[in-house]
Amino acid sequence: VYTVPVLAWLATCRRRQAENCSVFAPRKRRYLLRRAASAARQALRSGSVCRNDIPRALREYGIILAMQGRLRKSRGMFDRSLKMADEHQARHEYALTQLHRSQVGLECDWPRAEEQLSEAKESLRQLSIRDPQARHDSQLTSESTTLSLVDRFGTVLDSGRRIASALSPEDVYREVRH
Repeated sequence: VYTVPVLAWLATCRRRQAENCSVFAPRKRRYLLRRAASAARQALRSGSVCRNDIPRALREYGIILAMQGRLRKSRGMFDRSLKMADEHQARHEYALTQLHRSQVGLECDWPRAEEQLSEAKESLRQLSIRDPQARHDSQLTSESTTLSLVDRFGTVLDSGRRIASALSPEDVYREVRH
């Protein structure tokens, strides 16, 4: 569980690199999209080991396919992501997939895309998580946001490392208490 999810996040990173690629470098963009698609497929293949990141991997693959112009397959990936997120009761993943699906849908004139966009934004608001597309705003207060899962995950890893590297039982107990 601590190594496999990296593949889904790798797909996200590579897709974002492609998004930030200049319009004057289409060859580089295609290359980055192929690498992102490869990472997403690897994440899906590793899904038998760790099923938690399958909705994310499917969503990323859907976004990548849409960026490549493969809209029918993209829509299928989004639908599969929504289904898996619903089965896992992963409301945040469901809302993010719905958000990205509706954004692609608006560009491609998919039915109900505008309605789904507002539903996704409302779901994210209810979960007290800002729209990931929004820029940091100085008007946001700490009450309107929660500690992200990534921050919590990093804290758990750091604490685990300190406990595992403790050499004596007293050091282990002190780190656990900390």
